Amino acid sequence: MDTPEYSHTQVGWVILVSTLAAIAGLLWVLSVTRELSPTIFFVLLILVLALATFATLTVNIEGQRLRVVFGMGLFQKSFPFSQIISCKIATSPWYFGWGLRIIPDGWLFNVSGFRSVELRMRNGRIYRIGTDEPEKLDPLIKAKLAEN
Repeated sequence: MDTPEYSHTQVGWVILVSTLAAIAGLLWVLSVTRELSPTIFFVLLILVLALATFATLTVNIEGQRLRVVFGMGLFQKSFPFSQIISCKIATSPWYFGWGLRIIPDGWLFNVSGFRSVELRMRNGRIYRIGTDEPEKLDPLIKAKLAEN
């Protein structure tokens, strides 16, 4: 694997804090009731998995690929620059939300905010990669596209 030419991890602070608050609330309920019901166990498990999976988003440029990784790496996607036809800075509407989402004509990868870099692929799909530094990522992708 190539050494990343660009690597940035964005923290989804709202996701992080709200999920930790929900976990703390459930732990408080457990301390009061002193009984771990299957429902509480299941909800705690889901919250911990959500926290480990969607609290951060890492974007790397590695050689001839753009790579996007959520949290611990359960969900990730690699985009060969040879398959990308264009890139631009975009702002997603609030209802696109956060996480891994289906959007019109493609997919959204986002943990915070509404700004992204939109990739148009040769197959017609669109991918929006959420980032808190689109002004830095966009020209790096465009430079890679110019190489191809």
